[in-house]
Amino acid sequence: MYCRECREKFNNEKSVICIKCGTKRGQGDKYCPECSSMIENKNAEICLNCGVKVKYRLSGIKENLGSGNNSKMTAGLLAFFF
Repeated sequence: MYCRECREKFNNEKSVICIKCGTKRGQGDKYCPECSSMIENKNAEICLNCGVKVKYRLSGIKENLGSGNNSKMTAGLLAFFF
């Protein structure tokens, strides 16, 4: 696996940051994490060289986290009334 920001190879699979540039693992958008080829199109969903998914939807994760808090509040109110 390679750093998506500087193309440095992760020697330890458990590492959470790149030792060369300090970028967190999985962040960055310049290089493919699998084959380290340069990603020309910043909106690309997959790497054209190896076919690995390079774009992850973080907005859906944030929306789910927000709705989870509302669900807890709703469950608490329903439990109180019933």
